Amino acid sequence: MLELRGVTKRFGDFTALESVDFAIGAGEIVGLLGENGAGKSTLMNLVGGLHQPNGGEIRWDGEAVHLTSPRDATARRIGVVHQHFMLVPVFSVAENMALHAPQAVAVFHADEWAARVEAWARALGWRVDARRRVEELSVGERQRIEILKALFARTTSQKTKAESEAESEAESDDADETARLLLLDEPTANLTPGEADELFDVLRGLRARGCGIVFVSHKLREVMALCDRVVVLRRGRVVGEHPVSQTDAARLATLMVGREISAARPLRATSDHAAVPSPAEAVAALDDAHLTIRNLRCGVLRDFSLQVHGAEIVGLAGVDGNGQQELMEVLGGLRAPDAGTFEAGEAQTPGETANATRRAGEASGSAARTLSIIPADRQSVGLIHSFDLAENMALSRDLRAACRGRFAFDWTHARRTTRDLMERFDVRASATRERTPAANLSGGNAQKLVVARALQWSRGAVVAAEPTRGLDVSAARFVREQLRRAADEGRAVLLISTDLDEIFELSDRIGVLYEGRLLPDENLLPSGASRETIGAMMGGLVQGKGQK
Repeated sequence: MLELRGVTKRFGDFTALESVDFAIGAGEIVGLLGENGAGKSTLMNLVGGLHQPNGGEIRWDGEAVHLTSPRDATARRIGVVHQHFMLVPVFSVAENMALHAPQAVAVFHADEWAARVEAWARALGWRVDARRRVEELSVGERQRIEILKALFARTTSQKTKAESEAESEAESDDADETARLLLLDEPTANLTPGEADELFDVLRGLRARGCGIVFVSHKLREVMALCDRVVVLRRGRVVGEHPVSQTDAARLATLMVGREISAARPLRATSDHAAVPSPAEAVAALDDAHLTIRNLRCGVLRDFSLQVHGAEIVGLAGVDGNGQQELMEVLGGLRAPDAGTFEAGEAQTPGETANATRRAGEASGSAARTLSIIPADRQSVGLIHSFDLAENMALSRDLRAACRGRFAFDWTHARRTTRDLMERFDVRASATRERTPAANLSGGNAQKLVVARALQWSRGAVVAAEPTRGLDVSAARFVREQLRRAADEGRAVLLISTDLDEIFELSDRIGVLYEGRLLPDENLLPSGASRETIGAMMGGLVQGKGQK
């Protein structure tokens, strides 16, 4: 089906892929592994027609092809689902599907397209309301639309209205027109364990129908459970290719990073702060680092209350769309709550006071400024891509204060501080180092820069949302160790994550955010709670006290 022979891709002086050989046939699932910046996305973009190689050739069904645009790939029934979604938020699901049609749609019939898209979804066992705007969907729902778009792109311009209606009634599976090759980049990043299992069932069904699937993931357990074969990239080269039955996760991790990675160990603490504090201890904790949220209402959030004490990590699990975004916007000072308060405090030396409270309806205030935020979206919220790394680091109020002179900003100090932090947090950039534009960083290095900015100066509460989403094994381990270190130094850490492995590895106490409410109420679960219990709460199958 698809074969890459000696493919090389350069961006200026940087070589993203060098002499890469890669092949996939019909009816197999191939895992593509590698660190951030190893060349996985570049390979996908070449096959998807977004980039063209500088050397080598791409062959499709035995013939050399030139994929000069995504439409060229679609015409050959190649579908790509990128890690960062490519949907128009203000358009409906049906409108996004029509926009992706390989041939221009002269007249858009909303009902016809909605029926068609919903029929395709039912063929995969999904329920989709094709009339809803994309901006109203959760991240997991948007991902399903991306998969539908990639899988059924070739069918979107092939049928008349009468054929579409007949298709809807007959539940046609469009077997002759669906994608023959599907490339998926981190497809389970935003799914519950149950939803991930459902997706795997769909992918296995597509494999049985002869579809080839390239599965890009940093979750080695998923790769071992799903894939037939694994190809590992490191620094733009293929360094290993093995049948899954003849390798293991530890060996693959070593191939990815070029060195042996120590066995994963629990990062959560085993000291006294892992236990739920008594009421007296909770009151005393208000004089130390803490984050206290009381009866918060905002958007999806309903009477949300939570207390995170100093020297602990509270993990908040849940599927995206259950109030995580509203919670982050309120805590970050971007949005005023409709009701409720939150209070944040720093660990103090005697005589100091740095507690601050924000109430419903207040604008961004001192409470928001006492928090360090690691946002879920490093692309659009965490960094300004047109700024260099020192300029992005100077967005920290602490660094700005240290560099603010009487007449001018001390950029020499800002850039020296940025260089030091880049070394400490292993942020790898080009030869220009702190003058490198943020847009040129790989995903892992961009995230480490955001984490460095959040943790360098804070003595109080840290809110980290999806801190390792899309990161490779080594980068994810590093970020998690930094969060654990922050808690060990006495800071209060709220971890908001859809990754259950991350929640269990880091958290001292665990809660679940479901439909804007905290489960199981304010009495959070200990770190030893079962994965099945947490997963059931994420799906709304187990309620907290007083919930229906």
